[in-house]
Amino acid sequence: MQIILNKISKKFITSEYSSLVFVSFALSICNLYILKMKREKIVFRPNLYALVTGASSGMGREYLFQLTKMGYNVIAVSNQKEALEDAVNEAIGSFRIDKNQKIVPLFIDLSQLDAYKEIIDFTKDFEIEVLINNAGVMICRPLTLHSEEEITRLISLHDHTTVQLSKYFSKKMADRGEGYIMNISSLAAWLQYPVISIYSASKVFIKSFTRSLRCELYGSGVKVTTAYFGAVDTPLYPLSQKYRKIARRLGIMISAEKASKVALKALFKGKANVMPGFINRLFRPILPIIPKRVLNFAFRKAPKSIYF
Repeated sequence: MQIILNKISKKFITSEYSSLVFVSFALSICNLYILKMKREKIVFRPNLYALVTGASSGMGREYLFQLTKMGYNVIAVSNQKEALEDAVNEAIGSFRIDKNQKIVPLFIDLSQLDAYKEIIDFTKDFEIEVLINNAGVMICRPLTLHSEEEITRLISLHDHTTVQLSKYFSKKMADRGEGYIMNISSLAAWLQYPVISIYSASKVFIKSFTRSLRCELYGSGVKVTTAYFGAVDTPLYPLSQKYRKIARRLGIMISAEKASKVALKALFKGKANVMPGFINRLFRPILPIIPKRVLNFAFRKAPKSIYF
């Protein structure tokens, strides 16, 4: 009888202990969820600014909207005045979370060598916490058909301006002990396709530069992320609606909204690299080993209308 009572007692205690463990585990999960919700609570950041270049269309426009929704004041830079005004007005009308939140348009052509100095002068009294070096242009044609002006413009916009802005703002961020910088590379950094020689080379530079900058700023409180995009549904790609629809269905092309959300999430988590899109991540290791014969064949068969 005593043995039976002992067994029942042990079983009851074990069952009770298991219940307590389960309840404790459930409460811990709830607490973690509540803490996460508190951290993700959107609040207006009255003294903090995000700076986005190329903010009038495509990915830059989406960065403007997303950062506005996150509570940042935003300085939006572009050389397309009307498109930038439309983007800023939409951000104010649809995404601003506080009436005192500032969305400031800045009209500058960053393809000019000294244009970055205008941004530095304009922002000297602002506390820039987020820098998105997004401005870019894609010129798709054989090297011999590039003008000298086009080559200078593309390299200045992608590389020179990115370096100068990263240099200036990374120092200010490091002095404060906090900041976020995202530079935009591309899948083209791994693909040596004939008609994008200058474009892909400029993106290889961004890949190496940003990875080195991240190492230099390690421990400073400044997070540096390289974003690698493939085909994103923006005006940068001159595809017809028919082919855009096919590309989206196949997962080859993703929306600018989705790409910007994934990229910003990686930036604020402090990740070194982000490559939105499963297809992009799948094909990235394959791109460098595509036989040159295949690339040359594709180049010869491609319609000349792709050159722009």
